[in-house]
Amino acid sequence: MGNEYLYIQIIDYILKGIADGTIDSSSRIPTESELSEKFNVSRITSKKALDELAKKGIIVRHRRLGSFINESYNSETGEFKSPISVTLENSIVVKSKKLIGLVLPIGTNMGDMMLYVNGVLDYITPRGYYLIIMNSNRDSIKEKEIITTLIQDNVNGIIYYPLSDRHNFSLMTKLSMDTYPIVLIDKYFTGIDIPYVIPDSFSGAKMITEYLISCGHKRIAFFSESEISEYSTVRDRFSGYCDALKENNLPIDPSIVYENIIKGKNDSTEDYVLEMCDPVKSSISNNVTAIFCPADGIALNVISACKYLNIDVPEDISITGFDDLLGTSQLSVPITTVRQDLYEMGHEAARTVIRQIEGRQIKKKVIHPVKLIVRSSVRNIKK
Repeated sequence: MGNEYLYIQIIDYILKGIADGTIDSSSRIPTESELSEKFNVSRITSKKALDELAKKGIIVRHRRLGSFINESYNSETGEFKSPISVTLENSIVVKSKKLIGLVLPIGTNMGDMMLYVNGVLDYITPRGYYLIIMNSNRDSIKEKEIITTLIQDNVNGIIYYPLSDRHNFSLMTKLSMDTYPIVLIDKYFTGIDIPYVIPDSFSGAKMITEYLISCGHKRIAFFSESEISEYSTVRDRFSGYCDALKENNLPIDPSIVYENIIKGKNDSTEDYVLEMCDPVKSSISNNVTAIFCPADGIALNVISACKYLNIDVPEDISITGFDDLLGTSQLSVPITTVRQDLYEMGHEAARTVIRQIEGRQIKKKVIHPVKLIVRSSVRNIKK
């Protein structure tokens, strides 16, 4: 009973902070550990409070990055800017004959993926379509079940954000051969003729690596939490990194390419940071002066690992990311990163799937431009 009361107290504390401006859109919500210490409760209790706020859409919880206020939430009215037809389970309520399914690998919340959603909605709504959002919970088996269910329920077309392009290959091959209206976002399946809308990961990675080189860095490590081969996005970013090194006559050194860094299954930010410590120490001992992370979440926790090890960023080592997630500009060390326009990619994906439904010509491959965002996590060692 006491823990339940404190769980509600934590929710009230955060809602009050949002309402009075103590917690604003540029601030990170206190972590599970900080809330546990403040209210003298277990991590389970503080996690439950944050998860409840995320389920209601009031905050967004980036996996291993932190929690932030949902920009679509109005604290004065308690309402959201974008009306959405959403189901997060495997049941579908059919509202119209003109339906688009959006399959996303959401963890406990929608996070920056709301930008995809808004881009899709702004394109399909004026054209008389409704949107059904399905959550795979980062489970490739569930992805297959959801897509099959959507097709059986006569959804007109599907926009699919795959967790990985190494799973559900046979299903994608069948849909391609059946010419079913489907478009991929973020990733693509090599060898399967399914249209996709992706960020220009290769150019973005090359751009940020060249920026590091221009700042005098010659020993640049590459950190991937998975195997590089597992995701097309990571493969493309690794290729861009390699291409920049090659063009600048710098060696591609396998000893400072760190794959599959995260061995455990615990999603705790603290445990994740501790797992980062070994590759960070190894990099330092290999005379690395900069680390390129193919995602901002990795970059943030590399910075946290450096802090734990008393390694100063960027004085001792420079760190870069990729994505420009919400909040990365407001951190104690704002991350130099690559910005991708998720809203425009969602908009383009919606356009592609509707053109397929209507039997019109489409672009099979849309590679969306990205932009280098320079912040203070990189030191110019030439100076």
